[in-house]
Amino acid sequence: MTSGDELRRTVVTALLLGRRELRRNGTAVPPEFDLVVEMFIAPGVVTSSQECSLLAPEEECGDAAFMTIKETARRLRISASTVRRLIAGGELDVRRAGRRVLIPVAAVQEFGERRAG
Repeated sequence: MTSGDELRRTVVTALLLGRRELRRNGTAVPPEFDLVVEMFIAPGVVTSSQECSLLAPEEECGDAAFMTIKETARRLRISASTVRRLIAGGELDVRRAGRRVLIPVAAVQEFGERRAG
């Protein structure tokens, strides 16, 4: 993946997270917002499961693509501080959207398998 694709993925993720937060807060999403998102979306940049996890409330999305630090800690049955140490040590892959730290579910599953294994 080129750096341009990585930048586009980051921008799209940030925009989708912003739209999700607006919806959660009950704020109307302006129609122009969707136009900006569509400008950045290119085939293969954001998968449908990622879009589902970013746009829909958690209850509606059966297979979320990302987890927060707290969710990861609960899933792995470790503390949030330990999750942060794993991230800092490079043992868990993360994506950042602004100040938010998002951990791909696949990375959590891989780590759990390595730990069990």
